[in-house]
Amino acid sequence: MHLISTNSAEGGYMNSDYSTYFQQFNPSLLVASLNVVAPNWGETECRYDYHKFYYFQAGEATLTINQTIFHPKKGELYLIPAGVTHSYCHNPDQPVYKYWCHFSISPSEVWHFRYHPDTLFCCPDPDCMIPLFEELIKTYQSNSRLASMKILYLLTKLCYEFFRMVDFTLLLGESKSSFYSIVNTYIKEHITEKILLCELADLTHLQKNYFISRFKKEFGSTPIDYINALRLEGVARYLGTQPAAGISEAALQFGFEDYRYFIRLFKQRYGITPSSFRKSIEGPRN
Repeated sequence: MHLISTNSAEGGYMNSDYSTYFQQFNPSLLVASLNVVAPNWGETECRYDYHKFYYFQAGEATLTINQTIFHPKKGELYLIPAGVTHSYCHNPDQPVYKYWCHFSISPSEVWHFRYHPDTLFCCPDPDCMIPLFEELIKTYQSNSRLASMKILYLLTKLCYEFFRMVDFTLLLGESKSSFYSIVNTYIKEHITEKILLCELADLTHLQKNYFISRFKKEFGSTPIDYINALRLEGVARYLGTQPAAGISEAALQFGFEDYRYFIRLFKQRYGITPSSFRKSIEGPRN
């Protein structure tokens, strides 16, 4: 079935048929949860290699996405695309309570969303969206053999509900630079190992200081902050899929040799300690 036809070549599509384009849609869930954020929840001028959904239920938050400021209201669903610079914070006296998930889409060369201020949020029907998030979180916590298939279905449906309420054509297109691709591929392939700044600079044949400047421009954060963010995502996934594993074991496996430093970073990012995070995803397993 043809969803839309266009003759535009801006997005680099294989052909003008969006049905062919969507056949390549392959989302992968990294983490999903529902929680009240910590008092110090927030980051400034960050950028990550995965997409974020925030579905706000209560509280006072401020999102600055590529210099556009939003004050989310209850029932608003926000998409922060991968690679887009953003900041977020909240009023600790009115703490944010939200459903959220991080996810990637393969192939990333095709599914790299373009920033557009009109495609960052929508107001879906809560009778549809809340059960959808609840089921996604429940399945994410499950060790069922069919969990991965169901997650693919639920995450695809979540994206569909968002896409159908915005002009999704504004999101499509834009490939990443070779610098970004080379560095990001190396980091991901060595994320569990010690990654030296000089190694990353050598990959791009740049002096260290210029590499750091270029990295900040391309990734929206310092190399160490970006690497730590990916490692924390890895630990969160590991804790969710390996219930018998120790937290220190998970931290070490993803390159955190200093356990106290890991705890501080995890709490800063997710608003809770790793042990509390693990408890939040425990429950009846199918």
